Amino acid sequence: MKKLYSYIRWSTDKQTGNTSLERQTEKAKQYAAIHGLEYVQILDAGVSAFRGKNTTRGEFYGFINAVKAGVIPSDSWLYAENLDRLTRQDVMTALNLFTSLLKLGLTIVTGMDGKTYTEESVSNNVHDLMMSLFLFSRANEESLTKQKRAFDTTLKLIERHKSGQPTNIKSAGSAPFWIDAIGPNTEAVKPHPIHFKAAKEAVRLLLSGWGNYRVTNYLNENSDIYPPPPGKKTQNEKKEVRWTVPNIKKMRLNRALMGEKVLTLNNVTHHLENYFPPVCTPAEFARLQDVASNNKMPQGDQKKVITLLSGMGILRCAHCGGSMTSFSKQGKIQCATSKCRIR
Repeated sequence: MKKLYSYIRWSTDKQTGNTSLERQTEKAKQYAAIHGLEYVQILDAGVSAFRGKNTTRGEFYGFINAVKAGVIPSDSWLYAENLDRLTRQDVMTALNLFTSLLKLGLTIVTGMDGKTYTEESVSNNVHDLMMSLFLFSRANEESLTKQKRAFDTTLKLIERHKSGQPTNIKSAGSAPFWIDAIGPNTEAVKPHPIHFKAAKEAVRLLLSGWGNYRVTNYLNENSDIYPPPPGKKTQNEKKEVRWTVPNIKKMRLNRALMGEKVLTLNNVTHHLENYFPPVCTPAEFARLQDVASNNKMPQGDQKKVITLLSGMGILRCAHCGGSMTSFSKQGKIQCATSKCRIR
């Protein structure tokens, strides 16, 4: 039995909670049943097609490569609610993607109107080609209009913030996990009622010399006090949410810690000071970066003497008796328990 691969996509996480998935799934399953095809879902949640991100990463990208490699039969059917689910790029780029999919041997179906496209049908019927061009052009124009509207809104809000008025910019960028940005755009963002204290504690521990891994373990061990922020929504809803080392690494590099929001619009970078409630001072943020740099494992000759002694088990901690390991290029060493450090 041939398979119908139903491609479901929406651009932002905000759309995840609506009826996009339910609506697109129901129609695709009905079409597959009527035409005797086995239903298979391809889901790209929160992936934009305006700049072609869905064709360079994600599930649709994987599908295309699988067809090219012969893992998925080339005579399979590709179902999308509309052609703009596949791409919202400029007409020439969109047309190139469209024709390349057809040349692979795929049959493309649009659920909105039940229209089917094959390489043969498009070659023999110029109307099909013209219709696809029109739909791609309209989708791209809609995205450009939305982009310009968001750009203008963001610039106005940037000026509003610079004038000292409370501002919540939602049209560009995002807020870190320790910030509550659910209010209107004329209201200042607030500390998150749950996660702000976790960010404060993590920064305190990092400034005291703790590494990312140790801080991560501490937060997970005390998750009743410092619950982890929810991750991106996935198909595996049962997956346990935990603090991760990347969470902490990303946090310690984020200038939002000292209250600064950074936005880049049309290659112009805007630094909005005092935008977020600060977790630390600028001086402490600078120290965070210095501590991170100093805690990197040394390379080459700088490391050899310490590694030789600790690797042979000769070097032991005088406080707890644990083995010692190399800690930084400044010659610091620490015991295996990470509780004792010697300069």
